[in-house]
Amino acid sequence: MPQSGQTYKTHTRWFPPFHFFVMPVLLINVFVSGWLLYRSPSRLGIWELIVAMALVMTALTARVMVVAVQDRVIRFEMRLLLR
Repeated sequence: MPQSGQTYKTHTRWFPPFHFFVMPVLLINVFVSGWLLYRSPSRLGIWELIVAMALVMTALTARVMVVAVQDRVIRFEMRLLLR
C-alpha cells in the first residue's frame, strides 16, 4: 500500500492539556488583566498585564523550543539511517 504524502494538515497534533487548558487560561488571564487595567488604571494593573503576557510568551516559547529539538532529532535520525 503506497503511503500518502506528508502535509501539515495530516501531521498536526493537539495536546489537550496545553491546547485546551493552559493556553485558554493564560489568554483569559491576559484579557482579564487588560480589562481590570482599563477599568481602574494603576501601576499594579500595568505590572499584572505585563506578567500575564510574559506567561503566555513563556508557554509559546517552550512549545517552539520543543518542536525545534524534535526537528533536530528527526534530522539526526535520518542522517544515521542514510549512512
